[in-house]
Order: sequence, then structure tokens, then C-alpha cells
Amino acid sequence: HITINPAYATVDTIIHECLHRRFPTWTERGVRKVTTRLKHRLSEEEVQALHEEYQRRAKKRKRLVRLSE
Repeated sequence: HITINPAYATVDTIIHECLHRRFPTWTERGVRKVTTRLKHRLSEEEVQALHEEYQRRAKKRKRLVRLSE
């Protein structure tokens, strides 16, 4: 059996997109490089916490969108 933890891919994307937003002039290569460095500095607990916070906010956003329809 293979178990895949989606938290790592999600956290990678979160960091990547936050860097794009914070540093819009950076190249894609630069953003990827810093994303990798930052992700490797996170503990497993920090990755899980960031993923859980993202899931919580995504769920809240979906609920707000449904209410506004």
C-alpha cells in the first residue's frame, strides 16, 4: 500500500503562490528555489498545521460563496 500525504504538495503550492504575491518581480525559477528552501525548513508538525489552516479557510470560503449565491 502506498499512502500519499497531500499536505506536502499543498504547502508547497501555498508557499509558492505567497512568494509570487509578495515578490511579483521574481522569476519563476527564483520562486521555486526559495519555495524549496522554505519548505525544507518546516517541521512535519508545521507542514500539518499550515495544511490544516488552509483546509479550514478553504471550507469557510466555500460556505461564504454558497451563502452569497
